[in-house]
Amino acid sequence: MSKILISYRRDDSADVTGRIYDRLVQKFGQGAVFKDVDSIPLGVDFRTFLDEQVAKCEVFLAVIGAGLDEETG
Repeated sequence: MSKILISYRRDDSADVTGRIYDRLVQKFGQGAVFKDVDSIPLGVDFRTFLDEQVAKCEVFLAVIGAGLDEETG
């Protein structure tokens, strides 16, 4: 079970999220960190799977990139 779930927008924060993910995996192990591309099994309903993972995680890390402010004005 993933204890740390990383939520991010691919448009403006995928690069920094990748670095954060790598560091967290180094510290806590791959099984403890959830990031969509690396953690969702092929062929599952991704929305249901994400809902389940969010409900189970101990830490929800939201990475907010600069582009979000531009969209919300």
